[in-house]
Amino acid sequence: EIPVNKSATVANVQDVFEELEERMTSKDTLFLFTNNHGSYTADTNGDEPEPSPKYDEVLCLWGQDLLDDQLATMLNGLNYYRVTIFMKQCFSGGFIWDLSGNNRIILTACTQDQVAYGADTEGAYGEFSYHFMKAVNLEVAADASGDGAVSMVEAFNYASTHDSRPETPNYDDNGDRVGHTALIPNGGDGPLGSITYL
Repeated sequence: EIPVNKSATVANVQDVFEELEERMTSKDTLFLFTNNHGSYTADTNGDEPEPSPKYDEVLCLWGQDLLDDQLATMLNGLNYYRVTIFMKQCFSGGFIWDLSGNNRIILTACTQDQVAYGADTEGAYGEFSYHFMKAVNLEVAADASGDGAVSMVEAFNYASTHDSRPETPNYDDNGDRVGHTALIPNGGDGPLGSITYL
């Protein structure tokens, strides 16, 4: 069971990040897992890289939208050792541009212009998140290194290669704001996620 402490409103998410800002230190790690719908809206501050028209990606909350810029501001206020961000929602790959940074690992179910899918045969789960969770829980043969644990790179590679829906999972861990596809290492990504475990 997953405990629910607050409803998913922008104000409550902000409150949680303010609490984390007070409590987290340079020795702490944060795992952020989003599992809701995503959308996009017009880019109002001109910070997005896409060709015109530009869009901000959003995470759909309880009757409200949390913009990629807002989440980036919240994350940037934290002191941490490492942050791992897993995003299942549609258009989640667009968050990489805004959330990428030092000691951050980002795994998304799809690119900035794709929808994310539910599982086709695995039950009432997201396709990518189902395979990712199977990997990190050691329920499948995802430990490519044979060290008895599944790193974020191994989990991403496993989930990506077993994702049978028309979505393209993206990965970033080198802070260059560019998502890459499996198999990682790819495009400079991989060193941080290969030594990071849940």
